[in-house]
Amino acid sequence: MNVPDQPDVERDPTARTVEDGVETWDLTGEPTAEALGIPSDRMSADYRSDEPRRIVLQLEGGRSLRFEAPLLSFTRSRGAGGDAFTLGSRGATVAPEDLGTQLAELTEQLTGDPDPGIESFLAAVAQAPDEQTERVRYSSPEQVYGDLTLGVSADVAPIAGAGRFVVGGAWAVPTSEG
Repeated sequence: MNVPDQPDVERDPTARTVEDGVETWDLTGEPTAEALGIPSDRMSADYRSDEPRRIVLQLEGGRSLRFEAPLLSFTRSRGAGGDAFTLGSRGATVAPEDLGTQLAELTEQLTGDPDPGIESFLAAVAQAPDEQTERVRYSSPEQVYGDLTLGVSADVAPIAGAGRFVVGGAWAVPTSEG
C-alpha cells in the first residue's frame, strides 16, 4: 500500500480508492485539498511506493488513463480566486525501447492514437552518441478533460541509456465570480 510521504496526513483522500492492487483516482469533480489528500498545513501530497504500482486516473467524459508508476503528487497553490491544483506522476527508469512502448500506450489513451512524434524521439535517442549527457526530450500534445489539462513527457540521457515518462496536468485556475 502506498501512503503519502508526509507522516501527518489528516485523512485519506476522498478521490482515491484502492481495490485489488489498483489505485484509482476520481478526477472528474472539482479538485479540493480533501479530495487529493493535501493536509491543511501543506501545499502538496506525495503518494510513493518502492516499486511501480497500477494507477488509474478517471477523467471527465468517461475516459481514464492507466499506467504504472512509483509516484503520484498533487500540489495546491493559493490565489485570490481560490486554490489551484496540479498533478504529476513519473514512471520508473527504463530502457528507451520500453519507454517508447509506455509512451505509445499513454498517448493512445489520451488522444485515441499513438503520437508519431514518439518514433522521432526514439530515433533521436538512437542517433545520440552514447557519451551524450544532454537529455533527449519528448512531449505529447495536451488533452483537456473538463477543467483538467493533461500531457505526457519523457526524457532519456543517452549516457545513462535509460529514461522515464512524466504525466502532468493542471486544473483551470478558478475565477472569482462577482
